[in-house]
Amino acid sequence: RLFGLDPTAGDVNPYASLLEASTRTFSYTRRSSALTGATYQIWTSTDLVDWTQDDTAAQVAGTPNELGVETVTVSLSGGVEGGRLFVRVRVIE
Repeated sequence: RLFGLDPTAGDVNPYASLLEASTRTFSYTRRSSALTGATYQIWTSTDLVDWTQDDTAAQVAGTPNELGVETVTVSLSGGVEGGRLFVRVRVIE
């Protein structure tokens, strides 16, 4: 629900666009922070084992729709090393 999706649906994906390696950007949907009070953190990994918070990643939220769901464009602060980078969005309530 915090990503603006129906939690009872079987196939939900908050990522509106996947990570573009050349620009280090991706986007995801979420309920407006003004409605939830939640904090959305960006974490990266090169091996899916060790994760590092990208606390300087830029998150730019678009205008919320009538349900309070907005698309957020994220620009990572670090580069893509070794040709692979995994990204996750963690929500803190």
